[in-house]
Order: sequence, then C-alpha cells, then structure tokens
Amino acid sequence: MGGGSLAAQPLDHSAIRDELLRMAAICDTLGMAAEAETCREWLPPSRSDWNVFYLPIEAVRVGPEEHPQRANWAERFSAVRKRYAQGLFALAEQHAAGGDEARAFQLLWLVLREDGEHADAKRLLGPLLT
Repeated sequence: MGGGSLAAQPLDHSAIRDELLRMAAICDTLGMAAEAETCREWLPPSRSDWNVFYLPIEAVRVGPEEHPQRANWAERFSAVRKRYAQGLFALAEQHAAGGDEARAFQLLWLVLREDGEHADAKRLLGPLLT
C-alpha cells in the first residue's frame, strides 16, 4: 500500500479522506473490493447540526500468512487512522483551551474510534470507558 512513514504527521479530515480514497483506488486495482468499500465508507458525513458520539471500534486484524495484501492494507488502514486520531486530539485540545469543552468531549470519542489505544484520550475519558 506504500505511502511513506507510518508515523508521519497527523492528518486532518480532508487529508484522511484523500488518503482513504487513494487506498480505495489501490484496493480496487488489487481486486480487494471489501477493503476498498471500507475505505470509501469509513468517514461519517460531516454535519454541523448533528451531535454524534463514537465508540471505539475493534481494529482490523489479518495475519500476513492468511492474505499478505489484506494484511498490508489492514496495517496501513490502522496507521492512517492513528494519524487522524493525533490530529483530532490536537483539535480537541484547541477546543478545550478555547472554552468549548462540549466539542472537545465529542472529539475525544472520535479519537478513540480511530485509535482505541490513544493513551491521552483514554486518560481524559477515564471511567466513562468502562
């Protein structure tokens, strides 16, 4: 799936959308229709009039011995989502610092949807996660 370092800069909404569409096109060429659809459908519609809270989602797990291309896709998909989570967490910090705690709270849940192991988001949400 290529694309450089997996620990690169955080992604914003536009950048993750572009990256997921790029990954979907690669999946299409490799005959990986389900993975292409997952990439295209991953991000929910962005609506300012919705209050949406997200729950953490189990990571896609595929062993390389099972299907090497799918395992590569799953690793890349996870890495892209973690980069997006980094960007979302930074945005949550900005909202909290600006006094918009409600939006920061919403974003923390979205952070955990993208990276269920994000230590700072887990620490801040604490007992709400159990």
